[in-house]
Amino acid sequence: MRFTLSLLALMAASAAHAEEFQLRADITEATVFLSGAQIRRSATLALPAGDHRVLLALHNPDGIILPEVSGPDGVEIGIPTLLRNIPVAEGALDTAEQARARDAVQLAQDAVQEVQDQIDLADTAIRAVVMQVPPCPVKQAPLPRNWRPLVQK
Repeated sequence: MRFTLSLLALMAASAAHAEEFQLRADITEATVFLSGAQIRRSATLALPAGDHRVLLALHNPDGIILPEVSGPDGVEIGIPTLLRNIPVAEGALDTAEQARARDAVQLAQDAVQEVQDQIDLADTAIRAVVMQVPPCPVKQAPLPRNWRPLVQK
């Protein structure tokens, strides 16, 4: 069974559900105006038979615009409902390419952290050695007033 959703808000397809589905709706069309923009998102979802709840996470702080939902003839679709503060796990709606990019970024961040840890460890070791070195008992003589010509030679 396939459903096509034109989505402009966070929606739930049915209150009673056998299973929850998180849906990713990519931007398919955008019209920009001087005072804002109209964005159309679309997604297709194949659902098994039964009652389900479809969750679509969208950032829509300015208004409550419910999505248009359509499906094949003979399928009952509940009234979309706006739900707030539903957590979506980071990466849960990523495409395969986005997931690979997210993994690559994580590997790079881990490598940077490993190097930073090594730098911190080396810095701690240097501080420990410096603390063990006794201060020099000989006082240094002050530089002569005309030290610049001595250095330039």
